[in-house]
Amino acid sequence: MLVCSRVFNIGVDVCDRLAAIDPESLAIIEVAEDGYGTERRTNYGQLKDLSDRFATVLEGLGLARTVDGIAGDRVAVLLSQRLETAVAHIAAFKGGFVSLPLFTLFGPEALLHRLRDSGARVLVTDSDSLLQVMQIRDQLPALQHVFLVDGVPETTSGLLDFHAELAAVTSEYIPVPTRADDPAVIIYTSGTPGNPKGALHAHRVLLGHLPGVEISHNFLPAECNMIVSSSSALEAPVPGIMGRPVPGHHVDVISASGEVLDVEQVGAIAVRAPDPVMFLGYWNNPEATDEKLITGPKGRWLLTGDRGMRRSYGRLRFVDSQLMKGE
Repeated sequence: MLVCSRVFNIGVDVCDRLAAIDPESLAIIEVAEDGYGTERRTNYGQLKDLSDRFATVLEGLGLARTVDGIAGDRVAVLLSQRLETAVAHIAAFKGGFVSLPLFTLFGPEALLHRLRDSGARVLVTDSDSLLQVMQIRDQLPALQHVFLVDGVPETTSGLLDFHAELAAVTSEYIPVPTRADDPAVIIYTSGTPGNPKGALHAHRVLLGHLPGVEISHNFLPAECNMIVSSSSALEAPVPGIMGRPVPGHHVDVISASGEVLDVEQVGAIAVRAPDPVMFLGYWNNPEATDEKLITGPKGRWLLTGDRGMRRSYGRLRFVDSQLMKGE
């Protein structure tokens, strides 16, 4: 079973910890789409400095931090993959707030639902996405602060210049000592009925994902991801076979009453609680959360939404995606 310390913060682990070891080590390489392959390189010391500054800026806005497991204010990030994307998320984690990643290809309706449902108070974006944001901003009373990472046009009011705000504050910041089970990030689902639901994850989700990532990339010695994986370095791929449960996760095939089924029997693929990558619940939607969970003789299970079977040699076979609680 995977175990992490009681106090754990994603931002500290992916940035500050590494900056303390070697601040000059390379953290991020950006390659510009300018036809020349122009690079912008950022080391861990610089990444720590920038994220400390933005955490200070966020704190200065009076945002509520996570306290006793109650989620802090949400910081939405609507950016492509770039340095400022990492800075914004890391700062939100270190400040004890909840980050909300948003896809740059979302249209106004998709953005409106996620920003309004989450009650995001801060949005970090760029000029490419600004038009869509401005189309819906009057429908988002909770959204009080919008930062632009590529400069604020002189003709536009009510926006904050990301880099100017960072330059105006100190880089000395003490991260919030969040607990491993404290809320950290909201990921909106796309494969469930009705509007996308916000899956609220804890800081521990980072550590819970690592074994599954390592196995699927042959690195060997939503709600709940990377719990089944496979490695071509260990065994040959088989059509229809998903893989094996990742070490540290208890994944099995269960019936509608939560009983573990025998091999070769089709049922719901589920993961037993507690699990390090299991979500804390759907944001402001306890009914939908309850529909994802089922209690059986061997404990509580999270339904993945997929049906399958466990083969006699231990690997899981995918059948379809339709079984939900009570079906």
